[in-house]
Amino acid sequence: MKLAITSIPVPAPGATLELDAQIAEMFRGRSVAIAHSHVFSDAQGRAHLVLLLDGSATAPRADPGAKLDPEARARYHALRLWRNRRALETGSAPYLVVSNRALAGIARRQPADAAELLDVKGLGPKKIAQWGDEILAEVAALAVAPPPTEIA
Repeated sequence: MKLAITSIPVPAPGATLELDAQIAEMFRGRSVAIAHSHVFSDAQGRAHLVLLLDGSATAPRADPGAKLDPEARARYHALRLWRNRRALETGSAPYLVVSNRALAGIARRQPADAAELLDVKGLGPKKIAQWGDEILAEVAALAVAPPPTEIA
């Protein structure tokens, strides 16, 4: 893991803040995967930008829905929309509701009951107790009115 924390004085209004060279020096050509920032004022009232940079992560993971057939991929995207709505409503990160990998498994298998949901990797009894009825309702609705496989 390659982490770097740096504090950079914020220039006067209207001036530019050149971070690229400083970040490149810290990571010597590696890309920055995650950046968190915070602005604070020092004892003299000067603003500083604090950056926490994580350059250890590799390329983004492949979308598990990419390998699905067109009909399953359409179900996968519809299930992601459901999951993202639930995440917003509950204030959770989407992957904490149901992971993309589990959604791809649901889209592929089209489970009809809780027992079949248990066969989907990434879904256990707790997630099924919390979300199972809604997931099964979504799967059933998608079977009746499939989403379009292509967007014109």
